[in-house]
Amino acid sequence: DARPSSGTAAAPVLPREAAAPTVGPTSVATPPSLAGPAPVAPPAPFPPAGPALPLPLPVLAGLAVVLLAAVGFAVWWWASPTRQLARQVEAAIERGDLVKAEPPDAYFYYTELKNRSPSSSALRTLGDRVAPLLKSKGEEFLAQQLKPGPANPARDTWKLGARIYQWAHEIDPQDRTLEGRLFYCRGQDLRQKGDRSAAAQALLDAVRVAPDWAPSYNTLGLLNTELKNYGAAIPYFEKAISLNPQWALPHNNMGT
Repeated sequence: DARPSSGTAAAPVLPREAAAPTVGPTSVATPPSLAGPAPVAPPAPFPPAGPALPLPLPVLAGLAVVLLAAVGFAVWWWASPTRQLARQVEAAIERGDLVKAEPPDAYFYYTELKNRSPSSSALRTLGDRVAPLLKSKGEEFLAQQLKPGPANPARDTWKLGARIYQWAHEIDPQDRTLEGRLFYCRGQDLRQKGDRSAAAQALLDAVRVAPDWAPSYNTLGLLNTELKNYGAAIPYFEKAISLNPQWALPHNNMGT
């Protein structure tokens, strides 16, 4: 049977919520979007280097052959006839023996080098060096020979001029001025030796190649005078005067 109430109503009993599970700090999951790259393990250390292995004998032998060949080529190049001739050209230039009436001189050794090795690069190098020297020496030679005064050149005087311009012409065969000077000096050399027929042909070649140069005409006039062709000499003297009115020699030869 029902028991009497104590007079105080009992508090209703509420159902208990489930307690949140206790989570430790090491168990908090990191969102995938915030996760970094996976750690990379450090590389394993290299093992200590051992002693270098010797090269195989065939490799060493091949290297020795290559080295000896290089040394041999250098010695051959330095002592080769081509190189020796190039050095002789340079030595003659340094001595002041660029061109003489009679060899040996720099031109002589240059010719020997050209005959022995026509394609040698030394020829171009030497040619570039001597070309301005030859032009200067040639002009000095002609200025000395063509000035007014007694016309009694020493033996082989004009042979020297011919050799100067022969070398200059070989280096620069397209230069018509050099070619004209060469024919002129040859003509004078032949005239000096008494071969007037060959001298006249050389002088006519000089006029053909360089028609604006007065000395060739003047010497043709002299040559005709020596042959007693006085009528033929006058036009040559007149042409020389017209080309170089200030030059005294053709005036003197004309008697004007």
